[in-house]
Amino acid sequence: MKEQRYVVYKTVNKLNGKIYVGLRRLDLEKGYLGSGKLISSAVDKYGITAFDREILCVCVSRNDADDKEKTYINSLSANDRNIGYNIAKGGNGGDTFTHNPNKEKIRTQCSLNSKKLHADGILGIFSEESKFKMSKSAKARSKPNRTKIYQLTSPVGTKFISDGALKKFCSENKLSYNTIRKYINKGLIPIEFREQYNTTLRMNTSGWIISEIVY
Repeated sequence: MKEQRYVVYKTVNKLNGKIYVGLRRLDLEKGYLGSGKLISSAVDKYGITAFDREILCVCVSRNDADDKEKTYINSLSANDRNIGYNIAKGGNGGDTFTHNPNKEKIRTQCSLNSKKLHADGILGIFSEESKFKMSKSAKARSKPNRTKIYQLTSPVGTKFISDGALKKFCSENKLSYNTIRKYINKGLIPIEFREQYNTTLRMNTSGWIISEIVY
């Protein structure tokens, strides 16, 4: 009888660096990243393409794999919530299923989830089209808040770049912040402002152009 081998693997979130350490039989499925509660939630949030998986070691027995898993979880601090997604210390201590009173309910739900993942193309071999769709979906869910960048052109043609501190820029250059905001991407601020508003800020603001830089 052929001896069953196991692998201890590490899953890494490429977006935030957090890790998950797990063990599995040597025939590790393509696309399998881990079944823990926190790692599963993270995959749902960021998408499968946001993660990499690497094999840490191959073990000749389950006991050896249990020991290695515990060693890696401890040495990598994978059960530190700021560092990793592991909840338990690994090994036999990581088995939260065998004696769970809701085991059958969990098994049924896992089976349904697995079928859905296969149907959606998340488990198995991915086509380039599937990879593109998953990547696009992940980016849409985890799109970070970015500082808006503006380009301002003075009446004499001098160009300035503001990295989001638009109010500060207006204050330093004696411009009307409210007027500048009103004319973002709307072209030249009318020269008529000089006649309509007898205030230094409004008069200084006429003739400027402000555009938001999209990146």
